[in-house]
Amino acid sequence: MPAASCGHGSSTAHGHDDPKLSEFFVEGMVYCDTCRVQFEPAVSEPLNGVKLLLECKSRSNGTVRFTMTNTINRDCTYSIRVLGDHEDDLCAVILNGSSTEHCSEIMSRRDHDLIPCTISSGIA
Repeated sequence: MPAASCGHGSSTAHGHDDPKLSEFFVEGMVYCDTCRVQFEPAVSEPLNGVKLLLECKSRSNGTVRFTMTNTINRDCTYSIRVLGDHEDDLCAVILNGSSTEHCSEIMSRRDHDLIPCTISSGIA
């Protein structure tokens, strides 16, 4: 059996339409890519116990403005609460490591997902 890679599945952010509430939930999953195809084929194995970091940095100077850590639950999904509207930030969910021995290598191009954490998406 070839060595497996840990890849990031899809993440989505959803929140309130009222900027005064300023709370978002980033949800997603992480999978084991045993075929090393760098996308999620039907044979992919969802993982639990994976450590994640959500980080929002200023677009202008790279200053970290918000961080939150999380671990994938038994259902192989995560939900990270983000406080505040981060219209001027770049936010990303970043893989920090897998506790699954056969799937501990993190794929270089699938190690993070950029997430918009703002109600001002520019779409009217």
